[in-house]
Amino acid sequence: MPEIPSFQWSELARRSSEVGAALDEHGEVMVKRGAQTLRLAPKDSDETVLIYRDLFYLLTGLAKSDSPELVSRVLVAAWPWTRALPAHDQILLVKEVAPIAEMCVSLGNYKPLLDELASWRRTARAWADGCTPIGPIDEPYGALARRPNV
Repeated sequence: MPEIPSFQWSELARRSSEVGAALDEHGEVMVKRGAQTLRLAPKDSDETVLIYRDLFYLLTGLAKSDSPELVSRVLVAAWPWTRALPAHDQILLVKEVAPIAEMCVSLGNYKPLLDELASWRRTARAWADGCTPIGPIDEPYGALARRPNV
């Protein structure tokens, strides 16, 4: 896979035509500013949106399955990192993520879905590192957070 072109922050102004040409040629560039790295890429393409929708359909289908074994087989085939999760957590992942995927497809904003999957991936990494659960965590006492009136 070709390496993504990388530029320094100051080059955006000094060599903007070069940065733009690299973006056109490679589809994305990295811009470094101190310890931060920014990725410049065009807005989601139609193909990316189709991939997100396919992910939604996969998760929705799995969430409707009555077979935990099927859910597990599909998850570990699609996302090998889910092998680190206990079987119960694999089922929970699908049940939690499917409604988020549905919301994201209807809004056209996939960041919440990506954030939730990243959270589950960190959970799998913790299991793989040998961490043990801290639970159960009691429900909070007293008044729940108040919501603004809309």
